[in-house]
Amino acid sequence: ELEKDYCVVINGEPNWIKKGFVFDYASIPRLFWCLFLPNDPMYAPGAIYHDLAYAAELFNRKVADDLFYWIMIAGGTPRKKAKIMYNAVRLFGGFTYKQHTAASVMKWRHLHGIHSTLRPLIPDYSPDVL
Repeated sequence: ELEKDYCVVINGEPNWIKKGFVFDYASIPRLFWCLFLPNDPMYAPGAIYHDLAYAAELFNRKVADDLFYWIMIAGGTPRKKAKIMYNAVRLFGGFTYKQHTAASVMKWRHLHGIHSTLRPLIPDYSPDVL
């Protein structure tokens, strides 16, 4: 759980994640922790933002996963490692994304001052960077 507001910069713009948001960094099976620590500072910002993008359904899954990849790259994660992690969320992230309910999505949106019930919030988002 975030103990204070946390900023992730995307395309030069600050994106604030509010205190109280519950996340698990990167959901990496313990078996692979020798290669990929869940809370590695290189990809922690991407993992935290990705958790919010999923939990609040800010975008469709593909866009959330793409943002995860590019935030990792911007944070200094080597491309090969970022690509492995990206492929993992593409393969397995759907299990988490599909578990959301309207109530769980709105809980995290309300924390961030978002009141729209549209799911995903921005269905056709296609950032230039991606």
